[in-house]
Amino acid sequence: MRLLWIGVILYLLPMGLVLFLKRHPFSYTSTFSRAETPRRERILFIVGKNIMLAFFLTSFFVPLSPTPWIAGIGIVLFIGAYIVTLAGWYTIFRTPRNTLYTTGPYRFSRHPLYVSTLVVFTGMGVASGCIGYLILGLAAGILHARGALQEERVCEGIFGDTYRQFRNRTPRWLGLPGSS
Repeated sequence: MRLLWIGVILYLLPMGLVLFLKRHPFSYTSTFSRAETPRRERILFIVGKNIMLAFFLTSFFVPLSPTPWIAGIGIVLFIGAYIVTLAGWYTIFRTPRNTLYTTGPYRFSRHPLYVSTLVVFTGMGVASGCIGYLILGLAAGILHARGALQEERVCEGIFGDTYRQFRNRTPRWLGLPGSS
């Protein structure tokens, strides 16, 4: 149980710090607050986040019993994804406002925070033996995949050719950068 709370705090800490220190880092690309975002999409977003919260809360009460080596795999997944999360938030923090994120983990993925969120929750679920985290990871992956497509359209509209070049050399989810 303590492992779950430590994982949650570690996961939320860098995001909270960046959002506190660099107010509204996504305001120019956020699809959630844009007027053209359909009401249905905004409602789906809120419902999805509440479902994720419900899974998070119930996961503490639906434990599995992982063997030590399976728990070890979960811890390795969590630590690896957490390092990517830290690097992603650091990149966001140090990149000037209204600039496309193309350094750090954004060299290997157009959406490294989405990928790391999926792996963080999966790793926490495997390490702690809570099936709710595994389901939460899947739910986060589905919600983020949908949001990523919309976000990419917005970024293309804002950054134009710069974004298209970035898109052509950088995988959406994970991989090695292509040639420029």
